[in-house]
Amino acid sequence: MPKIEVVSTDDLPCHRCQGRLYLAVRVPHPYQQPTPESQASFAVLVPLCPACDAESPAAQSLLAFFAIHECVSDGTLALFGELLRRWISELEYPRLDVEIYESEIEQWMNGGFD
Repeated sequence: MPKIEVVSTDDLPCHRCQGRLYLAVRVPHPYQQPTPESQASFAVLVPLCPACDAESPAAQSLLAFFAIHECVSDGTLALFGELLRRWISELEYPRLDVEIYESEIEQWMNGGFD
């Protein structure tokens, strides 16, 4: 399983609604194969927001966990870990349109984004 890091969200609001996050995780970028030296630079920060992710089937179990449990404790760690792994495995990333990607690289190389 790829390296997953749970990130403190004390000073990190939801980028969508500016509300309080339940948690955020740093996971490997879905389109990059990092080397051990570049692991951090190819990571994606994925937030779990009770407002914005309420309709996400992948997030619902983890959101329910936090609705019942204020925080993760020794007694809930195994359940939390399982729900977290399930949520991460079901994350949906935007699909990369290779033609648009290559076109934007060409535009950038020709000064189109200056």
